[in-house]
Amino acid sequence: MARSSIFQEERKREILQILMEKKRINITDMCQEFHISPSTARNDLKELEKNGIIKRTHGGALLQKKTETEIPSTENEQAMLQQKYEISIKALDLINDGDTIAISTGSTGYALAKNLIGKKNLTVVLNDVKTACFLEQNTLFNLFLFGGIIRNNFHYIMNDTHFPSNISINKFFFSCNGFTIQNGATISDYILAKNQRKLLELSQQRILLCDHSKFGLIHFAQILPVNEIDVIITDKGITTNQREEIEQTSCSVLVAD
Repeated sequence: MARSSIFQEERKREILQILMEKKRINITDMCQEFHISPSTARNDLKELEKNGIIKRTHGGALLQKKTETEIPSTENEQAMLQQKYEISIKALDLINDGDTIAISTGSTGYALAKNLIGKKNLTVVLNDVKTACFLEQNTLFNLFLFGGIIRNNFHYIMNDTHFPSNISINKFFFSCNGFTIQNGATISDYILAKNQRKLLELSQQRILLCDHSKFGLIHFAQILPVNEIDVIITDKGITTNQREEIEQTSCSVLVAD
């Protein structure tokens, strides 16, 4: 994907975040906020409208519905790359040699996997084929990959029948498509959310890897409410108000520099 397309995808995420907070946006404000031309702003809104997320109006747009639509894996992998890298580096501070950890599917989890090479004697529980292949080729870790049906274009394995109940996980590093205080961590896939909840029940510590573009967004299926998350690792794009609201719960916040 061209770099201009990467910038466009990040800009569209930020436009959605503004819409979730203010329920409307206008072309003039978009041009000032993102330093773009009116025609570029209109094109962004036109693409978002195609996905059914917004409704364009004269001079701007309104939020069309409360829950967000799922972004294709190929696009999501290119968004917020620097932030995901910084978050994954911060997460390494919580991983000790010899730990048993779980890593959820997604581009942030894959970023974490790529930075695990310096660790020793890990056991890693996975449901993502791409992440498993990387670790199998580049480490000597013990890998536990769940069986099931691979979801096309998303790399991960879906399993709605059998799931282990006799394993113990020190830390589960999971990600989400959206996060709010009211709804917790959410994603678009109900079965994936259900699978992750089962693994989280077996985990001693639950660590959410969440870049700032996900704050304020709500997707269809809840993974965990905020009071069941131990730590959120995010980037410095988080606002002071967002951090204070989270820390008023039982969840702590780590910000990657």
